[in-house]
Amino acid sequence: MANQRNQRMQATILLAYENLLSDKPFRKITVQDISDAALVHRSTFYKHFQDQYDLLEALFEQKR
Repeated sequence: MANQRNQRMQATILLAYENLLSDKPFRKITVQDISDAALVHRSTFYKHFQDQYDLLEALFEQKR
């Protein structure tokens, strides 16, 4: 059950990040922007990803 919750949260954050990337350049996006777009606290972001580069790598893996 917890694993499903983690997967859903990661998917939510990834989707929010993908939407942000379509509107803003990578360098202009902050972890706070991502958290706000995903409607999660920054600490939740950091539970699932080390930083924005880790999130970007996960997005690439998802698309591959």
